[in-house]
Amino acid sequence: MKMNESPNKISDGDLVRRAETAYRKAGGNQQPSDRSVEVVECRRRVTLSNVNGTLAVYEFDGKRLKRIE
Repeated sequence: MKMNESPNKISDGDLVRRAETAYRKAGGNQQPSDRSVEVVECRRRVTLSNVNGTLAVYEFDGKRLKRIE
């Protein structure tokens, strides 16, 4: 993200990268094979999953990314 860029303007790709980094830092050892971004109640959610199911869900409130599942 650029210094003068609003945090709400973070691209979906950047959110996915941030979620994957947070997942690995939290000890996630399974490789996500599917990544999706959706808007729920005016907040963007990133879901990381693989053939075994959902690995983690992160919610972006415009300022920070928080694991919710």
